[in-house]
Amino acid sequence: MRTNRFTRRDLIRSTTIAGGALHSAIPCLSNTTFAFGLFLEACFKKLRAGSAYEGCEREAAAVAELGRWTKAHPMKALVIILLVLATGCHAQDTNGITSKVFERDSDKDGKPELRVETVYRDGTKVMLIWSKPDAQGVLRVSSRSYFAGGDMVSTESDEDRDGFFETIAVYRAGTTDMEVFIRQQHGLVIPASGQTLAAYKKQNAAIVDFFDKAFESGTGTDKAMELMDEAQRKIQAAEKEIADGKK
Repeated sequence: MRTNRFTRRDLIRSTTIAGGALHSAIPCLSNTTFAFGLFLEACFKKLRAGSAYEGCEREAAAVAELGRWTKAHPMKALVIILLVLATGCHAQDTNGITSKVFERDSDKDGKPELRVETVYRDGTKVMLIWSKPDAQGVLRVSSRSYFAGGDMVSTESDEDRDGFFETIAVYRAGTTDMEVFIRQQHGLVIPASGQTLAAYKKQNAAIVDFFDKAFESGTGTDKAMELMDEAQRKIQAAEKEIADGKK
């Protein structure tokens, strides 16, 4: 029987359509806005079509875990989806370093608009690398996130994709605390302004808030669409605040 209820199972199943292209904790707003948009687009595509989901034991277990982590570790909730559900190519060297690569090529022209590489050492994730096309369509690394003991501790991002990673974010494990620093062209690193830091925190809070509300019992598709629009507006507003703060 068809239901209009927006469940966590729907969330996980739909996420796999986007290939797990999620990453809330990356401080680069252009990355976050892009990934969040891809996810939400996929998230409601099957719901609109009235698709039913059967035989979802693995996904249901993943959903339960996601719900717990969203509450306990909001800064990393979306990262977990990516690392658990994304599928792609694997590579390994003789030092126990392995990688999993996901590429999204929505128009099937052979030129992916997104590449996400997860790097592991002896099965433990240590790095997450995002790449997007530059103005010439060449894939270039736009951000790198670093992990210690399974926790994301830092991210550096090249927001204008000029090859220089100007933004550095540092996270406190198990909390929503973060700090943002700006690396200048001559090598000097300075703390970001209070306005810029606040904007990054607003961005992360918008995504966490979306998941908290979307997980509530009885949330229907229409309500979820409203939450999606609200989250996108908040993310875009934060993006503008950051751009203004760097002028």
